[in-house]
Amino acid sequence: MLSWVSNVKVLHFCPQIFDDNDDDKFKTFSKAISHLSLEELSLQDVFTRQETMVNLLEKLGPTLRRLTMLCSITGS
Repeated sequence: MLSWVSNVKVLHFCPQIFDDNDDDKFKTFSKAISHLSLEELSLQDVFTRQETMVNLLEKLGPTLRRLTMLCSITGS
C-alpha cells in the first residue's frame, strides 16, 4: 500500500435531483451544484468501500452527460 498517501477527497453527487421534464434548466443546474460535496476519507476507507472505480464511472456517466448538456444550454 502507498504509505505516503493518507487522505483523498471524494466528490459525491446526487443524480436524483435531475428531472427530465423540468423546463427550468438553470434551476436544475443550480440544484445540481448545491448537491456537490467533498468528503475527506482515509485511504483505507476508500479501499474498503464496496463499489469499484469502474462501477462508479458507470454510474457517473449519465450524470456527467446531463451536466455537459446543461452547461451547453446555459452557456457556461
